[in-house]
Parts: sequence; structure tokens; C-alpha cells
Amino acid sequence: MKPRQNEFKQPMFDIKVDLDEISLNINRDQYSDLLDLLEVRDYLSLQSKYIKYRIKNDVD
Repeated sequence: MKPRQNEFKQPMFDIKVDLDEISLNINRDQYSDLLDLLEVRDYLSLQSKYIKYRIKNDVD
């Protein structure tokens, strides 16, 4: 099955995940990186809401 032939209309997979069965082992650096990633995601999400109000900086 090729998704392009179906114009991406038919799902190829049906995945069900039981979150109670998932365990995650990460070290301190990975945990810190994950928190940084989430913080940046929140920052970018907030910035995207107000991008039309930003002052344009014309440097010639």
C-alpha cells in the first residue's frame, strides 16, 4: 500500500498504546534536555500567537 496512491486518505496504521505499560529510563542530562525542549516549545507557541505585533527591524 502506497499512501500517495490513495492521496493520504486511508490510514496505514492503527496504533494503540497503553501508557501504564511504558517505562522510561533517562539520565539527568536527558531529563534536563527534555525540560529545555518543552520550555522552548512553550516559548515558540507563545511567540507564534503574537508575531504579528512584533516590531519589524529594518536594517539596511
